[in-house]
Amino acid sequence: MRDAAPTSLFIGGRWCGSVGGGRREVRCPADNTLVGVVDEATEVDTGAAIAAAREAFDRGSWSGLSVGERGAVLARVADLLVR
Repeated sequence: MRDAAPTSLFIGGRWCGSVGGGRREVRCPADNTLVGVVDEATEVDTGAAIAAAREAFDRGSWSGLSVGERGAVLARVADLLVR
């Protein structure tokens, strides 16, 4: 039975669980301690995520930017991450 842990898939602007209900333990490779339990995406979940990303790209402002404008935005994000 699926536990009441928070859902961990972010698809189409919302958090959701796996369609198949599968969960996977994430363990630290150094000492095998449990880091957390996450939803395990199915092929259906993956398809939904791809469709949502495509729609967001087509409807959003990012796709209307030139390559230079996109590069400037990414450079700004990189600068902020370094800070």
